[in-house]
Amino acid sequence: ALLAYTAVVLCTMLGVEYILADSAYEVHGGWVQLFVVLTLATFAIAAALNRTLHSRLKNVTLLERIAYNADIWLSSDPSAKPTALLYATLVLITVGGVLLCLVQPQSITSAWWASWTWVADPGTHVDVA
Repeated sequence: ALLAYTAVVLCTMLGVEYILADSAYEVHGGWVQLFVVLTLATFAIAAALNRTLHSRLKNVTLLERIAYNADIWLSSDPSAKPTALLYATLVLITVGGVLLCLVQPQSITSAWWASWTWVADPGTHVDVA
């Protein structure tokens, strides 16, 4: 595979040299050639790494990848736990407000407010059955 990528890079270099054979080649040709070579080499390396990683991860399900990435994030980032708690609270308030709006005839804003008060201070709703 690496030999094929090398052949592509060399053919591209020869093509660029043939196209820029005029006097413009002397001014810009070297930079264009370098840019083309580096771009193709980057794509070749990325494709080879992608194939290698994909072959190693064939038996891993999407949920296992998500769980692994979440575990890495929670264990390495010091602000991950407060951020996760914030997102969980926002989801709980949003979904709870929508469900409360569907069950009781009230506006969505008042349902979200009730959901927020239940999450923020659950002791105030002891009398609600």
